[in-house]
Amino acid sequence: MTQFIFTFLNGLTLAGLYFLVASGLTLIFGLMRVINLAHGAFYLLAGYISWTIADKTGNWLYGAIVGALSLGVFGTLVYVLLLRKFQYEELREHLLLWAFHLYLRKQCLRYSVASITKLIFLKA
Repeated sequence: MTQFIFTFLNGLTLAGLYFLVASGLTLIFGLMRVINLAHGAFYLLAGYISWTIADKTGNWLYGAIVGALSLGVFGTLVYVLLLRKFQYEELREHLLLWAFHLYLRKQCLRYSVASITKLIFLKA
């Protein structure tokens, strides 16, 4: 019975995450007419920042707050520095955001692999 409850809560958490990602994409497209192809990478970066802060401080609430604030600041900087120049040029926006997504995903993967290997070697 407890496994059913844990599975149900995990499914509910995943559904909430899907809702957040989908509503963020819909909101950005509806208000600004920008299809943000890098929104998944933004969530990934915020997750890494939240995990790092929560791991260092031992408090998940600090990690959640810092992750959310950093996501907002980072998204605003990307819009101001990169997207404002190509406001109504859809193809350039798509290519720019796709390239940014690939770069950010690679950097997050590099960070996570480096921290995991460091953790493995420290325990060995």
